Amino acid sequence: MSVIPFSQLELSRTRRDLEKALQSGDWQSVGTLDKQLDGMMDSATNDAERDIGSLLNEMGNLLSLYKQMMDACQEQEQQLKSEPRPFQ
Repeated sequence: MSVIPFSQLELSRTRRDLEKALQSGDWQSVGTLDKQLDGMMDSATNDAERDIGSLLNEMGNLLSLYKQMMDACQEQEQQLKSEPRPFQ
């Protein structure tokens, strides 16, 4: 049994937090967590103790989540385009 390094656990936890923020529509938290994930990804990939299989799995989860984020952004854009705007 391999031990997952702390850097990968933090990456996974933050990804789950980002997923929850996206599901609740908390765009401020989405932005904050997205920025955090960038540094965490660097730490996890450069960790000498990294578990490659686990890290690749987590990267797949992140790709799926970012696809969901893109879909949500496109939906939000369409909603904003369809809303009537007041005269300016």
